[in-house]
Amino acid sequence: MGDSEIKAFNHFIETERLRLLPWAETDRRDFERLATDPQVVRFITGGIPYAADRVDEFLERQMRQQAQFGYSLWRIVVKNTGQFAGFCGLQPLAETGEPEIGWWLLPEHWKKGIATEAGQAALDWGFRVSHMPIVVAVANPANVASLAVMRRLGMQADGEMVYRGQRCARYIIRRDQWFSEVGCQN
Repeated sequence: MGDSEIKAFNHFIETERLRLLPWAETDRRDFERLATDPQVVRFITGGIPYAADRVDEFLERQMRQQAQFGYSLWRIVVKNTGQFAGFCGLQPLAETGEPEIGWWLLPEHWKKGIATEAGQAALDWGFRVSHMPIVVAVANPANVASLAVMRRLGMQADGEMVYRGQRCARYIIRRDQWFSEVGCQN
């Protein structure tokens, strides 16, 4: 993990600057702000904000996945301000069942290294705690910022796939690769 020590707790993951926390019903307003920002969803929905039922479905799915698997697309809170920044975490990829890493950030938190820092924490949790053999990521090929985060996380291009009706770039990282790149033993 380099200089940033990651601490995993039963109820959250903490990095130098961030906390990755499970979702609760009381977090609906935060997610709604994220999912209705056209800049945030431009590569997900073509910029069309999530409707209320889709916001509710996302939160219910994340809480269900947290209870079932012990992980989800955790909400990100900046430690020194308490601000909600977005989400990052893991979920089963609907098309294949493989563990997928993903992130969305509010625009005011872009270009600050938050996606990379949260992504490192999520991958470390997936490989150390959940012993995942592989993690995949998918993104619209035009989403150069997300593709850059994938590469910074050590992920390798692995072709393309159709994801939720869109042609997407697919990236992967294997557990043994993660441990060899961060200089740790599995």
